[in-house]
Amino acid sequence: MEIRTSRAVRTIKAIRVLQAACVLAAVISFGSCSVLSYIFGSVFPATAMLAKAQADLSGIIPAGQGYSYHVRVAESGGYGYVVVIGNQSSGSVAFIYDLDLNLLKTTPVTGNGVAVDTAGNIAIGSQLLTPGTLAQSSVSLNGISINSINTNSGDAGGVDGFINSSSVVVNLSYNGGSSILGGTACTVTSTWNPSSITSTTLSTTIFNLQVSALLDDGVPADNLIAVLRTPGGNNNNSITCYFVAVSKVTLSGGPIETSPSRTNLESTSFGFANGCIMAYDLSSASFVRINPANGSTQSSFYSATDPSNTTFAYRVNGGSFYGFDQKSRILTKYGAWW
Repeated sequence: MEIRTSRAVRTIKAIRVLQAACVLAAVISFGSCSVLSYIFGSVFPATAMLAKAQADLSGIIPAGQGYSYHVRVAESGGYGYVVVIGNQSSGSVAFIYDLDLNLLKTTPVTGNGVAVDTAGNIAIGSQLLTPGTLAQSSVSLNGISINSINTNSGDAGGVDGFINSSSVVVNLSYNGGSSILGGTACTVTSTWNPSSITSTTLSTTIFNLQVSALLDDGVPADNLIAVLRTPGGNNNNSITCYFVAVSKVTLSGGPIETSPSRTNLESTSFGFANGCIMAYDLSSASFVRINPANGSTQSSFYSATDPSNTTFAYRVNGGSFYGFDQKSRILTKYGAWW
């Protein structure tokens, strides 16, 4: 009996040592203390298996202030950048990383949008930067600050501006009580020369719309996909999101009533890659790849953990996507699941 008991004790100790070794190996592998939250959380997120790199911003973004930040991907001239941009008590700031999450530049800004202009410059808030060097461009923003496309809710996904045949269009939004989409078109010369641009009415029955996401393939001649919704719902998720093809030149499109639509999509999760809309479906607890032409699911990736604290950004041509956890202030690069 004593021998059996001794063997049982040794077996239990061996299992505990093995468990500790697995945790240590995981920490070393991920190179971030945030992996502990994955391991000891109530549910092990499926997306952890896709993680390729991480950057911890908790030391530079104060606790509780991460919710004003979102993540964007900007690619131009063969260069790609991941930008975490937002507001904190000391003012607005942008953290600029390469696609493997090496920090390249930290810069104070005015505004919180990211776009590429017709000259190939990358606009980040009030900063206009040259790809490759991230040096200040000789083109002036002329006092324009690019704002998040949905100033009412702050959960806008995709991009904050797009290029049409002659200009870069920013500040795409609806005015209260209307169904007319408006924006600012900026012709790029030595400065950004702004002018207002207004679409035709996209609906005669649905009003007070919000732009939840602006999804663009980067081709000036193509349409963009505007994800439109009415305010309200449980955390803005149970209401209907409409996927409306909109002309980049005239902002005309719709009608909204007959455009593809979906419900129960996490409002912070929208992105666009390989010609499809990416989002998190709360009803199936899965990331889904949606055909913008009819709203159907093309493929899915089960992940039981609701990413409501995370904003996402996708590379248009696929390959990887990025998530910024506003609570932990951890930025993660993920491999494609689709």
